[in-house]
Parts: sequence; C-alpha cells; structure tokens
Amino acid sequence: SERMLLVELEKAARALEETLKALGDTGGGRPPAVGRGFAKRKGRLAAPVDSVIERAFGKVVDAEFQTETLRRGVDFAASDGESVRAVAPGAVRFASWFRGYGELVIVDHGDSYFTVSGHLGEIFVQVGDVVSEGDTLGTVGETGSLTGPRLYFEIRHGSRPQDPADWLESRGRLASP
Repeated sequence: SERMLLVELEKAARALEETLKALGDTGGGRPPAVGRGFAKRKGRLAAPVDSVIERAFGKVVDAEFQTETLRRGVDFAASDGESVRAVAPGAVRFASWFRGYGELVIVDHGDSYFTVSGHLGEIFVQVGDVVSEGDTLGTVGETGSLTGPRLYFEIRHGSRPQDPADWLESRGRLASP
C-alpha cells in the first residue's frame, strides 16, 4: 500500500542519513585530494544530468493520509542510460546498492559536503576514486525506483540536506507544474 511505501522510504532515508553521518565522522580515513571550496560554488554547479527537476526538495504532504515527509533531495526526469556526472571535484566514498535508492554513489567534496546520486543503472566509479567536475559516475536507471528511470540527487553539508536547486546554476530548471 501507499502508506507502507512511505514508511519504507522514510526508513531508507534514515539509513542513508546514518551512512552520511558515519562518512563525515571518519575524518582520518578520508581519501586524499578531496577538494575544498565547495561552499563557494553555491548557485554555480552544473546539473548532474541534462534534465529538469521533476520532484522538488522539501516537505511533501500525502493527500490521502495527510502525513508529512521531507524530501531530502530532488528527482531529475532523466532518460534511462543518460550519463550522471560529478558536479564538483571530490572522492567517491560509497558506490554500491543501497536499499530504497538502488545503485548509489556518494561523493565527498571536502569541508563536510557530499553529493548523493541514486537509482543509477550502472556505476562506473569505485570507493576511493578521485573525480573531477564533469566526470561520469554512472548512468541513469531505475534501480530502487518505483516510478521508472530517474536520477535521485542530494547535496548534504554534514548530515544536513541542502536544496539542490539553490546550488545548481539555472536553479536546476524546475519542470513547470
């Protein structure tokens, strides 16, 4: 049912939050050359895919159940197989299956900034890889997605979710309602 789905998604979001917190806490084991200056790029990041944001960040109220959840990221309406790119230099800290998000890549951009790309079809990077802005992390897919191919994308500062639309140049080109 829709209600069970919401509960599962919330559980998955909490598990992802714990993973990000653990990555942020393990400062000592951090790969070299993670990068600096991510905060200065606010409003100037290129989008991770050539698509519009279909589902925005923020509070979502379920019409039927009147329950409120927080969307910690955005969904890009992207085509299956489309390249997913790193939005800034960083080091890959997670590249594997993650329940609720399918194939997932987390990039550490330094200064406690992370980007999360989920529902990938394929992953082309491994943990420890150092990536440059524009490098391909993988492809858009529908692993872990219940609504077809898309890119789930988050920006975190520590464990705090940031609205990706505020960070992307073109404000993430939100799809018109």
